[in-house]
Amino acid sequence: MHKKLLPKTKKVIQQRADSAMEAIIQSADSIFDEHDSSKLNARQLSKKSGYSIGTIYYYLNKAEDAFILMIIKRREKKFTELATIINQFPSDKPIHELIEKIIDSSFQEYTEMNANSFFLVFRMILKFSKNPLAFDDALSTLIEPLIAAQQKNTTNTFRVLNSNELLMLLKTCFAMIRRPFLEKNQIAGSSQHRELAIDTMVRLLGEPSFLQKTPHE
Repeated sequence: MHKKLLPKTKKVIQQRADSAMEAIIQSADSIFDEHDSSKLNARQLSKKSGYSIGTIYYYLNKAEDAFILMIIKRREKKFTELATIINQFPSDKPIHELIEKIIDSSFQEYTEMNANSFFLVFRMILKFSKNPLAFDDALSTLIEPLIAAQQKNTTNTFRVLNSNELLMLLKTCFAMIRRPFLEKNQIAGSSQHRELAIDTMVRLLGEPSFLQKTPHE
C-alpha cells in the first residue's frame, strides 16, 4: 500500500492485528458494495465484521480508516489488472487500441460503484489521509509496463516518455476518468465521456507526428 495515504493504525500484537484488520477491511468492502452510503460507519462495520465498536477503535483511530484502507486496496488491485492488460498488449497494435482497453476497464469499475458511497469515501481520504494528494501515486504501478510497451511497440504511435512525465500525464488522464463519477455528472460513463477520455489520453501519450497524420477513430 502507498504509505503516504495510509491512516495511522495502532500498534498491537502483529498476528492478531493482521487478522482483525483483514476482517474489518473486508467488511468495509462488503458494506461499500451494498450501495448505501449511510452504512459507511462504525456501527455497520461492527455488525458486518463481528467485532465490537470498541475493538474496531482498538485497531483503528477512526472508523473512516477502514474505508480508506479498503478503497486503497481496490485501487491497487485495479492498477495491477491494468498493468496486466498493458503487459499483454501486442507490440504491433497502435496506442489508441491499448488506451481503449484501459478506459473501458476503468469505466467498468466506476459504473459498478455507488456514486454516493464513492464520493463519501473520497471525502474521507481528503480529510483523514496523511497526504491525500498521494491518491494518484498508485498509478506508478503502470509506469514500468507502459515504458516497456512504448519500447517494444512497432507502430510508432507511442510517445517516448520517461517515468516522471508518464506519472504526471497519467494523473491528468485518470482524473478526467474519475471526476465526472465523483461529481455525479450525467456525462459520467457515457459514450461522450468515453470518447473524450480516449481522445485526451491518446493526445497525451501518443506520438504527436503520427496523430497529425492519422487521427484515431
